Amino acid sequence: MSNKHHRANATADPQSPGAEVSSSTESITRWAYVRWTAERLAASSAGLLCFLIVLELALRVLGGTYGHLHHQNGVGQQPTSRADTTVILAVGDSMTYGVGASPGQDYPAQLQRLLNGGEDDGPYRVVNGGIGGANSSMIRERLPWMLDEVQPDIVMLMAGTANSTNYHGYHGASGSGPGFDRWLTVLQTLRIVRLVRVVSNTLGGSSSVELEPVYDGTIAAVAAYLSWHRNNHASSTIRLDDPTFLAGVRMLRAGRFDAAEALFADALEASPSCPHFAWGLGTSQTALREYRQAIASFETCTRLEPSDPNCYYGVGEALIYMGPESGDNPYTWFHRASELAPRFPGAYWGMAMSSGGNSPGQARHQRFDLFIACIEADPDDSRCYPNLVMQAARDPVRRAQLEEVLEKHASHSRPARGSLRMLRDNFDPIEILTWVAWDLDAMVELTQARGLPTIMHGYPYPEALNRAIQGVATRHHLPYVDHLENFEEVAVGPQRPTYFARDGFHCSDLGYELMATGLLHELTHNPTLAVTTATSTQ
Repeated sequence: MSNKHHRANATADPQSPGAEVSSSTESITRWAYVRWTAERLAASSAGLLCFLIVLELALRVLGGTYGHLHHQNGVGQQPTSRADTTVILAVGDSMTYGVGASPGQDYPAQLQRLLNGGEDDGPYRVVNGGIGGANSSMIRERLPWMLDEVQPDIVMLMAGTANSTNYHGYHGASGSGPGFDRWLTVLQTLRIVRLVRVVSNTLGGSSSVELEPVYDGTIAAVAAYLSWHRNNHASSTIRLDDPTFLAGVRMLRAGRFDAAEALFADALEASPSCPHFAWGLGTSQTALREYRQAIASFETCTRLEPSDPNCYYGVGEALIYMGPESGDNPYTWFHRASELAPRFPGAYWGMAMSSGGNSPGQARHQRFDLFIACIEADPDDSRCYPNLVMQAARDPVRRAQLEEVLEKHASHSRPARGSLRMLRDNFDPIEILTWVAWDLDAMVELTQARGLPTIMHGYPYPEALNRAIQGVATRHHLPYVDHLENFEEVAVGPQRPTYFARDGFHCSDLGYELMATGLLHELTHNPTLAVTTATSTQ
């Protein structure tokens, strides 16, 4: 038999010695290839890691050198960037956004005028970084972006009051734990990450322009309006596919409230019988804190579409934020909305926020029942859950009532599921304060890593939350402004309602002025900040 025939048989017969040698050789070759590939990947990864480390160190050295040259007069001296304009970033929630204030009367705007000697323009610019409805975790997540966009010289921090109504990021309920969040926070402090963000913003056409405050209530109002008309299309006269209306909705969702107001005003003037344009105009004006104009627009909506609960809700919401000087009772408008649409959650939220009672205890029970009704109407509406777990934790009867409702909706509602877990984990209200302090610690670490002077300030309420905020300021040796103490000196007795909106939580124009005055005193009297007010030209 020839050698050629023998090799053919060896290949054909898997049991032959030649086949074994061939198989062994192939296995060795595959293993060598895998090992070679792994070594190449390891070498490449090590090289990339070394490059990133060197780049990070280089960026930190360059940043430190620039910071030294830029602030060579010493820590606390006024920055001279942006044509001698000192930029102060006010970070916070709806209190910073200015819910309850007239246009231009939120505390950042009032503080800017005080710093500029009564003028809107001058050597100081106070940027409103308020996020309506945001808790401390949401603000912490957005802070790196705000710092990159605004490039502030001084940061003012206030957060935490929404944590009792908004459980996003709550460590016990989220399951991620503080360790995971801590790594995310550390990652956001890396110079490489910031460089990538700046490059991507530049390529995408973004630049460090005026930061717009965000009011999440607008998103909720838009969602409620669209949902109601989709579910009631048989009785609705609204055309949700109207191109002009859809363009305005996109503007509202994007926070372009001025543009939305102009679009809906022009559309309503051209088509005065279209209620959806009146609703859009009122929603834009509420977001812009033009409450009187919003009430007029929503009243037009009620005349054009008397069966639409969204129009009555809009009037009630604007009345809540206007304060007692409006002279009208928002409760009646929300109640009318609930009569028109028993499954309309905003109606119960509004009645709860504007309900009174013969005593504080009676008002609390009434609000609790209304928020339960809100959950039953729409368990996915996060507005329906404020303080319910905290209240139920102290009251066995309320706890049983709330647990029964949450169990019913937990399988298909994320807010209900998270609240039920907190309730069954024997939630302690003190955990809210621990959560707030953890987020504030992370935010302070971020501002300090960037070398930014930081001021912390509390709320006109409640005392326990303010102690937690002050504790963070003390740990980091930061100045702290106690608004509660300032309010208790003047906002007492019959004068107190004039400092707050009708909801009892947000400030009126006068209340925000008091907050601005307290911050002004700290800014101008703290030697580490070296801020001086401009001389008024009036």
